[in-house]
Amino acid sequence: MPAPGECCALILAGGAGTRMGGQDKGLLPWRGVPLAAAVAARVAAAGIPVLISANRNLEQYRALGYAVVPDLRSGYAGPLAAIEAGLAAAPAPWLLTLPCDCPLFPDDLLSRLWSAVRRAAADPLQAPPRAAQVRCGPHRHPVFALAHRSLATPLTRFLDDGGRRVSDWWQAVGALGVDFGLAAEPRFANANTPEELASMATAGLDEVQRCSS
Repeated sequence: MPAPGECCALILAGGAGTRMGGQDKGLLPWRGVPLAAAVAARVAAAGIPVLISANRNLEQYRALGYAVVPDLRSGYAGPLAAIEAGLAAAPAPWLLTLPCDCPLFPDDLLSRLWSAVRRAAADPLQAPPRAAQVRCGPHRHPVFALAHRSLATPLTRFLDDGGRRVSDWWQAVGALGVDFGLAAEPRFANANTPEELASMATAGLDEVQRCSS
């Protein structure tokens, strides 16, 4: 795991919630608490600072007890715009990113990404990596990632040039792909609709663990 001060996290809750009927997804209830708060609490349990990316209802997000980081760009420019703002605001050199609508993510998310980065950095035959993203076999989950703040300026240039796809950005900077295995894929399921969120709340972690075993 990262030492204190080496890493912080950014919970991505700044989208327009189009498929949620325009609702602010991070504030929807998940087992009695806002969804973003549930995800943030699990991350904070790893002992790292947590930021929340949000572009509306900022006071409600601040009331959850975490620093709130709005995009530096207008118009809901997507996850990369949130990561751009997060890298600028991060109080640590490494930034873990994850979406607010995936409350069942693996407990070892950060430790596995961090270990992969440190192993690669110890290889004298390659340049130290500046990013790592999750994959499950051939399937990539690019918003689950670890990025170094030295990528802030290149990311701004990428966005200024019209780049928007997260997977294109990680490819451009040579991000590591950290394979969690196909069995872990249910852990990275996200809720795009109210029905999906309700289904995930009903299934819970126990069912996901059975799927992953």
